[in-house]
Amino acid sequence: RSYALYTDQDILWWRKVSMNEFMSSIPSSKFSLAYTGQVRREEGPLNTGVLLVNLPIYKKDLPALLNFMFGDFQISTAWDQGVLNKFYDENVGRLRWSVKWNYRMFWDGKDHVAIVHYWAIKPSDALDCWIKKRSLKKCPDIDLGMIPDSLREKFQQQALKMAEKDDHKLSFMKEVMLKYKKYREQCDAFDASEDA
Repeated sequence: RSYALYTDQDILWWRKVSMNEFMSSIPSSKFSLAYTGQVRREEGPLNTGVLLVNLPIYKKDLPALLNFMFGDFQISTAWDQGVLNKFYDENVGRLRWSVKWNYRMFWDGKDHVAIVHYWAIKPSDALDCWIKKRSLKKCPDIDLGMIPDSLREKFQQQALKMAEKDDHKLSFMKEVMLKYKKYREQCDAFDASEDA
């Protein structure tokens, strides 16, 4: 078997993962791409921020995917994700993968998380403010990344409401923010040592 793992740059490996755990999480070998839900864990639009690519099958799909992409298809939102979702809505080859590989910081943290994907809300001082005050009006705008403007407010409100509903104390979100801050401190220290 030959696989590749693609991730967006806005992810954090939550814990160490063994090769055995990773390989045993692949439920089938009959797929081209495996990815997870976007807002809700097991339903709705699929998010390609973390993709498992089955290289031999994907290579077979690639000519049809490129023809589809450069044909009459119009991308209105979510660029690469929009193309992949539309293509695999019409063609066999997509597999839903465990959410632990593409977890959101606004979920409750109860799914043996492996990778956190900062989708719809990014770690920031503004998010820290919201965690403390629970109000968007009293805080600066929270970075949403590359979500199209027409969907920004909807997705952010949905994510924040879900965080409050699923984990009222926001325990997982706070834990993610602490890990992110530690990571940033390590990056800043490394950058300072490179400059010295």
